[in-house]
Order: sequence, then C-alpha cells, then structure tokens
Amino acid sequence: MFIVISHHTCKPGQADLAKGRMDKNASHLASEPGFLHRFRMSDESRPELVSALTIWESREHYENNRRKRFGNSRDLSETPYEKIETESFAVDSHVEGAGGTEAHNE
Repeated sequence: MFIVISHHTCKPGQADLAKGRMDKNASHLASEPGFLHRFRMSDESRPELVSALTIWESREHYENNRRKRFGNSRDLSETPYEKIETESFAVDSHVEGAGGTEAHNE
C-alpha cells in the first residue's frame, strides 16, 4: 500500500470552496485503478488548511493517476489554493480496525 497526504493552504476566504472542489475531485477517484480510500481532514485551529489522505494499492497507481490528472504541471492560479504540500509513504505494516488487533506487514 501507498499513502499520500496533501496539505492545501487556501487563499483567504476560500476554504469552503476548496473543500467542495476536493470532494468533487475525490468522487472521480472511486473508479481509478489502485485507489482504495480517501479522507478529507481539517484543523479547527487552522481553518485555511485543508488536507487529504489517500490510500493506493501502490506508488505506481498513485503516480499514474497524478500524471493523468495533472500532467507535468500544477498551476494553482485558477484554484482556491495558495500552495499544496505533499508527503508520501510506503506502508510497512498496518493493523486492521473494527476490533481486529492482528498486525500485518506489507
């Protein structure tokens, strides 16, 4: 598995627009190869920051989706975002929820 965390710093007064845009874009992810989960997150103490966590089957699935959506460019001028910072991680192990306690190594 591969996890991507994107932190979107919004232009002043644009956080609600950004959340709507992110949710609309996320609805298209469900049919993308290798896509597993997506969470939109916010922090009450930093209302200008909207983050997303996506989980993919592999780095290759994520990168293929990113190239398909953005190509080699990411122009933010027509978006509600001032900047986007992204972190990505290969999953080494995880624990199942819903009462499960068994640890799994990837």
